[in-house]
Amino acid sequence: MVATGTPTFLVKQIRKDLQYSFDSIKIGEATLGNFDVQNILAAPLLFQTGYLTIKGHQEEFGLYELGYPNKEVESSLLDNLLSAYRDVFPGDSVEVISGLVLSLRSNYTEGMITHLNALIASISYDHWKAESESIFHIIVHLAFKKAGINIQSEVHSAKGRCDVMIFTDQYIYALELKLNGSAQAALDQIFEKQYLAPFVADQRKKTAVGVNFSSEKWAVENYLVQEVL
Repeated sequence: MVATGTPTFLVKQIRKDLQYSFDSIKIGEATLGNFDVQNILAAPLLFQTGYLTIKGHQEEFGLYELGYPNKEVESSLLDNLLSAYRDVFPGDSVEVISGLVLSLRSNYTEGMITHLNALIASISYDHWKAESESIFHIIVHLAFKKAGINIQSEVHSAKGRCDVMIFTDQYIYALELKLNGSAQAALDQIFEKQYLAPFVADQRKKTAVGVNFSSEKWAVENYLVQEVL
C-alpha cells in the first residue's frame, strides 16, 4: 500500500537526484533491498514506500523488474514530481497540462509551446540557474507523461539519440531541445540523424519540432516545425 500523506521526503530525494522516469526499471536483488540513509537510491525507496511494485523476476540472475502498481499511483507520483521540478511542491500541476493534450490531438504546435512555457515559467531562479538544461528536459517529459501522452526520452536510433519522441493516435512527433542555441540547428539534427526513419511505415503523420530555449528569457525563444511527408 502506498504511504499516506504528501511524500515530501520521497519527492525531494528524487528531485535532488534529477530522476524522473520509473516506467520499467530492472534492478538487482541486493540493490532492491538497499536502504542506506547516507546514500538513498530512488528505485529502492519507491519500492519500499509502495510507489513501485515487482512486475517480473529473473531468478537465475536475481534481477527484478519494477513498475507502477496502477495508474492512480503513477498519476499521483508524476503530479508530485512535476510540481517539485516546477518548485511549487506541495501543490499540483493538473491545471497547467490539460492544454497539452488538446494541442497535440489537433497538431497545434503553437499551443503546445504556449503550455510548455507556462510550466517552465514557474521554475525558481535558484533551480533554473543551477540545472537549466536538465530541468527543461525533465519538465517536458513529466508534463506529457502526466497528460497521459505516450512519450519517450533519449530515444536511440542508428545515427543518434532523439531528445523526445511523442506518440498520439494520429501523430508522431520528434522533438529536439536546445538551450541558448538555434531552433534551426535542432530541426536540422532531427533530419540529419534520421530520428523519424524507424517509423516510415507507420501510417500516422510525422512532425519534426526543433525547440530553442533561452535561459535569459526563461522561455522558448523560438521553434521550427516541419511535417515529414
